[in-house]
Amino acid sequence: MESSQPRVASSQPKRYVHVERLNPASASSQSYLVADLSSGEAAILDPVDPYVSAYLARLDRAELRLVAIVDTHTHGDHVSGAPRLSRETGAPIVMHHDAPRACVRSRVRDGDEIVVGALRLRVLETPGHTYDGISLAVDGVLFVGDLLELGDRGHAGEACGDARALAESLGRLSSLDGQTRVYGTRTAPAEPLAWALERARRGLSAEHGARGGAGPRSFSMPADPAAFRVMEANLSCDTPSAPDERALPGEVPRIDPDALAAALRSERAPVVVDVRSPDEFFEDPLGRIPGALLVPLEHLAAEAETLRGIDAPLVVTCRTTARAVAAASVLAHAGLHDVVALTGGVTAWRRAGHPVERDVIEARDGADAARRFSPPPPAG
Repeated sequence: MESSQPRVASSQPKRYVHVERLNPASASSQSYLVADLSSGEAAILDPVDPYVSAYLARLDRAELRLVAIVDTHTHGDHVSGAPRLSRETGAPIVMHHDAPRACVRSRVRDGDEIVVGALRLRVLETPGHTYDGISLAVDGVLFVGDLLELGDRGHAGEACGDARALAESLGRLSSLDGQTRVYGTRTAPAEPLAWALERARRGLSAEHGARGGAGPRSFSMPADPAAFRVMEANLSCDTPSAPDERALPGEVPRIDPDALAAALRSERAPVVVDVRSPDEFFEDPLGRIPGALLVPLEHLAAEAETLRGIDAPLVVTCRTTARAVAAASVLAHAGLHDVVALTGGVTAWRRAGHPVERDVIEARDGADAARRFSPPPPAG
């Protein structure tokens, strides 16, 4: 099947939204088929790898053409079926614009629309469970991933559960019709939004009370071997690596901005590795730490050997903390041990009053790195 990018919506009449739960009732996470039956076009949301063959058979029986594969966030508890489904059908993988995965072909922002026949799936950025969470709204239906059921608790290995961001996302969803039918990966399908939001708010309040307030939670790649391989597979758009005897990292060492500034002035200065996307690295108003090397998170494992050859400690950073800790964990798993994560990322660095670079011309080496680490264009 030819590959297709999600298209810009044109003026078309609304059609009936066909929603179908795809995974067995016993599955730990649910996936959904969303289709415009009149056009024969469909999208699959949050696919799970072991069920990909069943998805393909379902599409074939219904004579549906897959035009988009959406992961509502980077999953940490199961291997995403999106890469294999994309290879089998040619349909593009669609995710949040900052999702740390190289195989994402369509990166969406708040207000974008994914077109499936006459259906327009409107993208809502809804962080909280993870920093790269999105929800999709279409004609009285809302797909929320894990947002309303798991909230900011996250799974072992999922990035950046943030109670404050979750509260803001819940507030935003409350502006939608309370009778909107909600479909989550772990919730009863077609629950009214008003009920789901009330339950999520109660859970959030209980979490705040237990933790003593809102705010970003710490994140580490899971120490359990199976869980680590799941996250590693999802970040690299691959299948889980075979079991081995390598030690897995636990808590990642951190360094605060002031300590990093002092270290950069020392005789054995560390090398700063920024794992944001090239767009973020060059265009984020926050800027970047002077001299930082750009290695986007989705390409980090492939560049581990190159980084191993650097005769200096490595300090990994991103916009805040979550991806930096994930990246440091990936490097530790690859056998690089003199690696720490910058607490608070570039945001905290700038807030502490330390210098940043913003001029692209000053970062010629970084521009070369951005080109070197960019994923190849899709085949065909």
